Amino acid sequence: MALLATETLFNERQKMIRDLEWTFAQPLLPSPPGRFLDVGCGTGYQMARAQAMGFDVCGVDPQPNVHGVTGGAPSDMFPLIRQGTAQHLPCSDASFDVFFSSHALVELNDVTPALREAHRVLKPDGRLVLVLSTSIMAW
Repeated sequence: MALLATETLFNERQKMIRDLEWTFAQPLLPSPPGRFLDVGCGTGYQMARAQAMGFDVCGVDPQPNVHGVTGGAPSDMFPLIRQGTAQHLPCSDASFDVFFSSHALVELNDVTPALREAHRVLKPDGRLVLVLSTSIMAW
């Protein structure tokens, strides 16, 4: 059985997809400063981009630093990532200006608990930015 893609090629494609997603998601974000939560953040690639914009960032992932773009996020992102799930966020009520999640919620059988958690941790005027899987992910 032949490999469809090497790990390096997979990572390059993952990075291109995440960069394209950010291009479309960035205009939906409020102006910094503010607090940015990335749920299902993986290695913190998008967190680093939000931090570069001026946001105070935090990430939540069931397996921090296991999945996602490698070599793309600064090493200082890892301490900002907490272990947890979208359904049970280890975060205070009304503490974030942005709830961002890319491809994580589509993995859930029931998104209702995750959306309740998003509502709980977002400030009253907070923004929910969800990036959903498309056929581009098959590429």
